[in-house]
Amino acid sequence: MLTSHKQVVGVAPVQVSLLLDYHSVWMRGAAVNASIHGVSQRAADVENRNFAAGFTTLDLGARYGFHLYHVPVVLRFGVSNVTDERYWASVYPSSINGAANAMNSAVAGMPRTYHATTEIEF
Repeated sequence: MLTSHKQVVGVAPVQVSLLLDYHSVWMRGAAVNASIHGVSQRAADVENRNFAAGFTTLDLGARYGFHLYHVPVVLRFGVSNVTDERYWASVYPSSINGAANAMNSAVAGMPRTYHATTEIEF
């Protein structure tokens, strides 16, 4: 069979994630974080003739917690995909039974994205 002993479409044999979170000693309530996520190449078709390239993304963030009139507040800011890596976030077959003639689909990963949030505890 053409699909025997092949990689499953979209499933990377190796994935690695690392998150570092540093709480500042010199600035109470402040913290910074960094996250690295790596994915090896993945099969893009059931016969393993095509592969989606592996990728690595880097996310950076900062937060500051304080009290405003005795109410806890946390401000957060972050940048996802700092290096603006272009990658396929998801690769999947259109057929759930692994048919060799199935069409395949892919979803592009997010470009560099900035985000900010405020958390207020009542």
